[in-house]
Amino acid sequence: MIRIRIDSSVPPRRRPSSLWPHWRPKAIVAALALAVAGLTLASAPTQAAPAKPEARGVKKLAAVAQPNVAQLATWHRSILNAPVPHPGCFKVQYPSTALNEVACVVPPKIPNPPRHGALADTVGNGYDYSAQVTGHLNSVTGSFPTASTTGETGFTFQSPSTQQADAYTLQINSSFYASPTACAGSGTPGSCQAWQQYVYSSKSSGSAYMQYWLINYNAGCPSGWNTYGGDCYRNSTSAISVPVIPVTALAQTSMTGSVAANGNDRLDLASSGTHYVVTSPDNIVGLANNWTVAEFTLVGDCCDYQANFNAGTNLAVTTTVHSGTTSAPSCLLAGYTGETNNLNLNNTPPIPTQQAPTILSDQGSTAAGPAACAVASGIGDTHLHTFTPTPQVANGPATNLSYDFQAEGDFILAQSDDGFQVQNRQISGAPQWPNAAVNQAVAAAIGHTTVVFSVAGNKPQVYINGAAVSLNDGEKRLLGADGDLRRHGDTYLARDMRGNSLQATWGYGPTDYIDAYVGLGHWPANVHGLLVNAADNVNVVVSKTNQRFTAPFTFGNFYSGYGDSWRVPANQSLFAKGSGLGAARVGNPAKPFYAANLAPAVAAKARAQCVQAGVKATELADCTLDAAVIGDKRAALTHVNPRLLVSRVRAKLVIVGLTPK
Repeated sequence: MIRIRIDSSVPPRRRPSSLWPHWRPKAIVAALALAVAGLTLASAPTQAAPAKPEARGVKKLAAVAQPNVAQLATWHRSILNAPVPHPGCFKVQYPSTALNEVACVVPPKIPNPPRHGALADTVGNGYDYSAQVTGHLNSVTGSFPTASTTGETGFTFQSPSTQQADAYTLQINSSFYASPTACAGSGTPGSCQAWQQYVYSSKSSGSAYMQYWLINYNAGCPSGWNTYGGDCYRNSTSAISVPVIPVTALAQTSMTGSVAANGNDRLDLASSGTHYVVTSPDNIVGLANNWTVAEFTLVGDCCDYQANFNAGTNLAVTTTVHSGTTSAPSCLLAGYTGETNNLNLNNTPPIPTQQAPTILSDQGSTAAGPAACAVASGIGDTHLHTFTPTPQVANGPATNLSYDFQAEGDFILAQSDDGFQVQNRQISGAPQWPNAAVNQAVAAAIGHTTVVFSVAGNKPQVYINGAAVSLNDGEKRLLGADGDLRRHGDTYLARDMRGNSLQATWGYGPTDYIDAYVGLGHWPANVHGLLVNAADNVNVVVSKTNQRFTAPFTFGNFYSGYGDSWRVPANQSLFAKGSGLGAARVGNPAKPFYAANLAPAVAAKARAQCVQAGVKATELADCTLDAAVIGDKRAALTHVNPRLLVSRVRAKLVIVGLTPK
């Protein structure tokens, strides 16, 4: 059945409340070459005014040519490479490349706190894309290859109750890391972590500077540090004043943070024809020897606030990493600041391998699905689509393997080394379709919580740690400290705190079924199961006992050698632990079953339903089989839009105390 397709004095916190998309603006591709340098700076052409009669005796001055995008990018790069003569603040105006020293200012004691609590529903507070490298980062540049917006508002430190236009921060954030020296006086040294941010605050501060944190310090903060709950924070001694950069000029803006062990860290902020530089000693939290992960983001202007963009906003956001190698970074679905914005995080991000490796993500007002670093699925009767093995491939489109898997029983779809696991229960289509199977239930291990989605007996049900629960449309439920669960219509999404997710969508027919989409919060990742192909060959799948099977597969030993290896023993089944479902029936199909094996009249009717739904030619065979076996023309919709978009709603939040399994 195998088919192949290749943050005491702080204003009150404000927290907004808000599932796999498809769009990516074509302009991103064209802008990516500049984004790689981290300086995709746009300069709108100036429209010439109507000619006026020249006054007698007045000499006509030659028009001054405005720099274009490429010229500005090259100019900013040259300043990035220019050494700073001594610590301080500097400013440069195009086309000069001389660093002109300006008076520094003292940044105000305004916190941009670390992430906390549950993951946000929109960008920020842990929900963002970050880039991870195997060595250490030297510098990181954030930019916006494309930025389409009519405006943004947000609260500020000085205005915590009235929103202001263009109130936001740009942040380049490290991950949290152990720092024994900085945490030496901590009350809990084992859990104390350091964190560094490069920040441009448009209105609360009106400057660019560095901010440092000792998270979980849980003691009197060191001299010069400010207390924030159990954490401590301080700013760099100096900041450079920067006028408000309107969000409508984001495409002309980029920011770079760089480090130098035993030297000075540096922040460069580029805004059209002006370039700002400020430095600070690296030894405050020792970032240079600990910087492996970077997040670039645009979020609220301090204090856990949110940046609220006008409807219709679309941003392409790049994080360009420099670590002395051209190797592509790993994708992390993780963020580190507590501020947010109101945009949806879209898509699995492309990770081009170029001279300066980059993660590119889409953020927008448009309704979207859950973000993931990699996605795989089991849909219909049952078509498995593996995780893309190499999203950073340099040449050609990223590919995955698609094949049919019609065995009956409980199987491991995906199991990662961070404890995330997804299982499915497949049932046979007997008696009418004995050699076909569909998902009757899917389950996920979310931290210490087991979530099961089932349509057994054509009765859709959700179980949390074995207890049946009911969620209203738009409701979001926290799974203790493990993650969250939400519903929108017939689609449910369970996420853990690492960004891993399981999306389950009910499908209806004579025998109801579930389409399952598995998202990973880290890619590449050490993951195994039916949704994984061999790392070295997209056409190869690997059994639990490391036996390799190359497509096209041989039916005779495929199920017994490969499929049976991924069967879940009863004592390890998430369904037995986490639902009222009984033991699974076990069996393998007797022979392959394709659309061609359908009776002509049945095949013709099912195919017509697929064509009418707008299914592409490459999906017609699978769709025809699904429409026939499932017995409902709505089955074709999965093949038109397999990752169903779920409108963003202001979810009703329910916090429940759950007993760990």
